[in-house]
Order: sequence, then structure tokens, then C-alpha cells
Amino acid sequence: MLSNEELRKYISEKDKLLLEQNKDYWALGELAFKVEIKKTKGESKFEKWCKEGRKIEVNTARRWKAVYNYGQRVIEVVDDFNSLKDNLSFEHFACVRGIAKKDLNKSIKFLRLSLERNYTVKELRKEIRNMEIQDLLANISKLPEGIFQIVVIDPPWKYGTEYNEDSRRVASKYGEMSIEDIKKEWKEKIQEHIDSNCVLWLWVTNAFIHEAYHLLEEWKFEPKTILTWDKVRMGIGVWLRGQTEHCIMAVKGKPLINLTNETTLLRAKATTHSTKPEEFYKLVDKLCIGRKLDWFATKNRKGWVSYGTLEKNGGGNND
Repeated sequence: MLSNEELRKYISEKDKLLLEQNKDYWALGELAFKVEIKKTKGESKFEKWCKEGRKIEVNTARRWKAVYNYGQRVIEVVDDFNSLKDNLSFEHFACVRGIAKKDLNKSIKFLRLSLERNYTVKELRKEIRNMEIQDLLANISKLPEGIFQIVVIDPPWKYGTEYNEDSRRVASKYGEMSIEDIKKEWKEKIQEHIDSNCVLWLWVTNAFIHEAYHLLEEWKFEPKTILTWDKVRMGIGVWLRGQTEHCIMAVKGKPLINLTNETTLLRAKATTHSTKPEEFYKLVDKLCIGRKLDWFATKNRKGWVSYGTLEKNGGGNND
């Protein structure tokens, strides 16, 4: 490990040269990696390095470092790393880094495929997205069985934008569905399993509130109230940066509900993409009586039947 004095000298001379020339992101990632990340009076040396005369966003530098670290993992298992590095861009490696969290070999396979087929970064992202959708379809749960008195629906609303793990997460990572696709799926696979007395919880983002009410009208559910999820920290957005998501509570017939003093505000930290907070499911378990179906679930959950689950080898009856 370099001493603080050696580190300051090394960084001040090398990163100035790198930033003045064509940015060598691999070298910048190495520089970021060499900076100690010990907290000193509330601010890390890493953050200071980004701020002091370099005008680098901390998250950008962290990304350089993360991709550099991924490269070091690849070096340990392949003999042709230099060939991959010389013929593919830094962004190609950034694209597959997320895959490596679960399967390093699969990420390397995508790098070699990019080299073989001369993929652009955009083409590589499309290939990865297609793979994720196919994995989802391969692991999708069986059709639900029986009748349900409670249904939670978290549709993959169609934003029409490209998902990018590092910079563009507003789109669904798992494949989007148009309103017509959602209607068709409901009619062909869900409708016959819905009790005449049922509570439906429909998750919706700000962009699709209008469409959500049209779905409820077509499905003959009467909206009763809206639960708003405060994610505690703000996220991304075009006009205003989003910090909330909404869930419309609607009913059909006269379902059994254990009304308490729950409010229309749910405050819970957001976790992974598309995953709804456990506090929400605890609320539904507390209020609603009957068999529960989670459509477009992100995981299996005890006491629920998951359909269209995104969890590998997921789905099936867990009630």
C-alpha cells in the first residue's frame, strides 16, 4: 500500500495527465482503487480525491473503480484479458459487470460474444436484456390454481426506454408489457381465479396513473383509496425526481377486511429494482382476509401464491 505522501504525488501527477488526454478509464479506475476509503471526519479520502481540483462526481469515480475491480476478477480466470481489453471499450465491461455479481463466467461469455460479433455497447445491452427476459420466461411460475380473495399486481409498465444498470433504470429490467398485453394476460390467465368478493392492490408509477384506472374499470373493480410509498430517498425523474410510488386499493363485491388505523402513507426504504417493501405485504396480511395472489412478484413469499415471479426457480404455491 502506498503511503499517503506517495499516494498524493502518484495521483496528482498521473490523473492530471490522464484527464488532459483521452480518458483512460482503466487507469482512472486503478487510481480510484488505490485511494483508501477510510472515513475521516465524516468524509472519505476517496470523496476528497474526487473533489479536490478534479471535478469528478463521486459516483462516477466509484463506477470506474467497480469496473476496474471487475477486470481484476476476469484476469484471474482468463488468458485473453488483454485481447478483450484492447478490442472492447471500457463501457462493454461496465455493461456486463452486473451479471458477474451472480455469474462471472456468463459475464465473460458476453464479452467474448461482443468481440466475436463486433457488438456496439447498445447491441450488447440489447443482447443482455434479451437473455434476462428469456431467463424470466424459463423460470416463470405455473398458472395459479384456485380462487383468490386478495390480489397484488405490480405490472411492468411500458416506458419504451432502454434499461441500463448504471445510468438508466427507469425502464423495467425484466421486459415491459403494453396495456393491451396486461389486459390479455388478465383475461386469459387471471380472471377466472378472482373471487366475486376481492381486494385488488394495483401498483402504479406517476406516468401510468391514468391507465391504471382504466384497467380497474375494465376489470370491474371499484377504487377506494391510494396508498403512497415514500421511498425515503429521491430517485430519478425527467420533470421532478421521484421519491414515491402509488398502490391503488380497489374492491369487487364485499370482501372481508380487517380495518384498523392504517394510513395512506407507507414510509420504507427502497431496495432492489422493482421490489416492493416488506412493510407493504405485512400491511396487506394485516388488513385482508383470504387467499393471496402476487402477480408479477419479485420473490416467493410464505402465505402467498406467486405468479410471474422474477425470482430464479420461483413461483408456485407457497400458501
